[in-house]
Amino acid sequence: MKRSRFSEEQIIGILKEHQARLGAKDLCRKHGISDATFYKWRSKYGGMEERIPRPSVLISISKINAANVFVVTRAEAMFNQGVRMSTSPSQCHQ
Repeated sequence: MKRSRFSEEQIIGILKEHQARLGAKDLCRKHGISDATFYKWRSKYGGMEERIPRPSVLISISKINAANVFVVTRAEAMFNQGVRMSTSPSQCHQ
């Protein structure tokens, strides 16, 4: 299968240019693609700009993942040392 010259991010950028009221024919000429390719991309990637996470979201997710790894590692260490962690509320207040 032939690999595309354009990444998904580039394709979405081209589609955003079209949403900014640049004509499809002019856009195709500017980027060297056919009309059929443009309309195929529009049908495939048309609503994806909302689905691609922003870098700030990705950084937040990575911080959350790091915190989760710390908590799990700490719980495993406590378990290995024989410390029991209670999940029952009645046992927590003893």
